[in-house]
Amino acid sequence: MELRTNLDEACEIQEQCTANIEHSECGEDSRCKCIDDAIPHPSNQACLKRATGLGDSCQIDDQCVDLENSMCLPDGDGGELKCLCDTQTHVRNPDNYDDNKCYPVSMTHLYLIVKIRSNFSYENLALQNENICSREKIII
Repeated sequence: MELRTNLDEACEIQEQCTANIEHSECGEDSRCKCIDDAIPHPSNQACLKRATGLGDSCQIDDQCVDLENSMCLPDGDGGELKCLCDTQTHVRNPDNYDDNKCYPVSMTHLYLIVKIRSNFSYENLALQNENICSREKIII
């Protein structure tokens, strides 16, 4: 049995794909493909799990596509890439991603986020948001 190393290569049995390509299978068309909850890596040599919630690990933006207004970004606490809200949106509670939604920010919030994006933590962002909201009476 010859093992496959790339997606879209011909296969006869599952193991030809799954042995070297995590989250893959031998599809109905007898070609290696990603399983339903995974996407192809740009190299076509791997399948990456789709994110199911904000804060999930990622390698590329496409993993976050099911989470509206999110991107694969460094988390700020050590650089691990995670699906996080893009720079024009925010989570309502940075300590709790339960609703898995990114909400639009005001121009004041946008300025603040862009200003501190390169060196931020969610704790600092939450404190800044509270200060802005109480000062400008913005309801998030």
